[in-house]
Amino acid sequence: MRHLLALLGLGALLWAPYAWAQSVGSPTNISCTGVYNFSGINANTLAVTGKSGQVINFCGWHVTNTAAAGTFAITVGSGSTCGTGTTNITPALNVTSSAPSADHEQFAFFSSTQGQSLCINPSVTTISGVLYYSIN
Repeated sequence: MRHLLALLGLGALLWAPYAWAQSVGSPTNISCTGVYNFSGINANTLAVTGKSGQVINFCGWHVTNTAAAGTFAITVGSGSTCGTGTTNITPALNVTSSAPSADHEQFAFFSSTQGQSLCINPSVTTISGVLYYSIN
């Protein structure tokens, strides 16, 4: 009987790490299938209109600038320029002609609350780029 209990205990110890490894991580990763291209704007601009009961999932951006300096910020909120209930996805990030700014993940790393829209706010018209998103 002691040997049987010892074997069961050993089996439980050996099985435990595999059971733990299977439960780690998100079972519902969200891929971004939408893109929003922008160019020639220098004000807070609506990129993706939010819809009631849906969220916007955000995967990233790739932004370039033909001028020496400029900034951009990405936000969510309601209203025509995300001006109500605004949440910053990014702070104002610098982008120059020699240093594009890119951060693009395979899966969403930010989700808005239901009904919010996605906006981009470049500081100069020489900034252009693409935003990666999906809507559920």
